[in-house]
Amino acid sequence: MEVASAVTPIPQRLCAPPSAPSSRAAAPRARAVPGAAAPVRPPLSRPRQHRRQTRAASADPRSKSTEYNTAMKDQMGWDHISPFEYYYDRGLYYHEVEPGVLCGSQPRNTSDAEYLASAERVTTILNLQQDRDLEYWGVDIHSIARRCEELGVELCRVPARDFDGDSLRNVLPRAVRALEEALRPPDARVYVHCTAGLGRSPGVCIAHMFWFGGLGSLDEAYEALTSIRPCGPKREAIRGATFDLLSGRQPGEFADLSPLQYASLSEEERHVLRYNVMRA
Repeated sequence: MEVASAVTPIPQRLCAPPSAPSSRAAAPRARAVPGAAAPVRPPLSRPRQHRRQTRAASADPRSKSTEYNTAMKDQMGWDHISPFEYYYDRGLYYHEVEPGVLCGSQPRNTSDAEYLASAERVTTILNLQQDRDLEYWGVDIHSIARRCEELGVELCRVPARDFDGDSLRNVLPRAVRALEEALRPPDARVYVHCTAGLGRSPGVCIAHMFWFGGLGSLDEAYEALTSIRPCGPKREAIRGATFDLLSGRQPGEFADLSPLQYASLSEEERHVLRYNVMRA
């Protein structure tokens, strides 16, 4: 949202220094066989929600949510809002989209951070919000950061502009690197969030599945996540970031490419891409 920020930013840092990419594979997914009944695959994660009474910066958080949802629909280019909606007063809403990777809405306060640490055993929170987002919703990031430190939870910030595909494209390599690094320790669990958990954070998770998981194409990664969590991140931002990492060409040249280019990766391309991500 276009709101002037009065938030003093906390340091924006990655979770760990760069290291060689791991060979950890994504969870296997059931595939349909031509001529056979499609297998029934239970979802990797049920929708999870944590509700707690809290005070928003506005006396009417629902009115802020309505304003936000309208802007989100218009600027994301969606034909409708439902089910792509966010309501601040409903609390955390998230799904486990990869083993150890939870994608969802913003922690609003220290209680939400405590819940993620205790109920979901989260070890890292990866925040993609800008300061203006925090100011709009009245989120005290400093209190959350202090509580995370007390809980032993790493708080990483890699801000991207809300509803902006170019901004997401630019930060994807750093955000995916932060996610991949955060997943390295044994028993690591990472909560990836933006504001609503419908654009920026699922975009990062899809890019991670495409670049570091075992899925063969961007469409496969996109379908894998959106079949678990209803959302509509900007697919072309992910393909554009893939082009940026692999081609060595000017970003503006991406617009002239076939929509099939950089939507799948050879093993050699994936190796080069992972190397470049970990140097981002």
